[in-house]
Amino acid sequence: MFANRREIKENELGILKEGCYLWVWDANARPPHIGLSVHGKYYSLRFTKKDNHSIDLAIEKVGRLPISFLWVQVDPSSLKKDPEIVFAQYSSCLDQNLSCLQPLLDCFGMEDRNFILKDLLQNLQEKMAIGNILSYRLDESWKGLATYTNQEVQSNLDAAKRRLCIK
Repeated sequence: MFANRREIKENELGILKEGCYLWVWDANARPPHIGLSVHGKYYSLRFTKKDNHSIDLAIEKVGRLPISFLWVQVDPSSLKKDPEIVFAQYSSCLDQNLSCLQPLLDCFGMEDRNFILKDLLQNLQEKMAIGNILSYRLDESWKGLATYTNQEVQSNLDAAKRRLCIK
């Protein structure tokens, strides 16, 4: 799937303002953080809050963070629910003990709560809903997203709760 990935430069990040993209923050992480941009807005469920703002803020953050990124262009017609409505139902990963992927699965109308990112991508690929794959700060030796399990996602949530002293 990632064989046709194109590395972009910082001055090309504006391309993300058009269309619909899955955002993979820290593409080398296990598991990575995932968000969605569509029609100039960025949506993401994070540990302690959610993002629902102009894509310009997300693009600005890309330039500041020293991590790798991957963007998967998705056919907007594959969205089964409006991200604005879906994300209104969520507050944060920790408050609801959910991963950042859950609202995205809702947006794409996927009911299986055991899905991880690779399952979502495979499903979209089978529906021929994936377009360009772009990256930033990923070298040519990158072999793809790291494999992880739902248990690892839950472990990350539990570790975040401990760091923030939340029961």
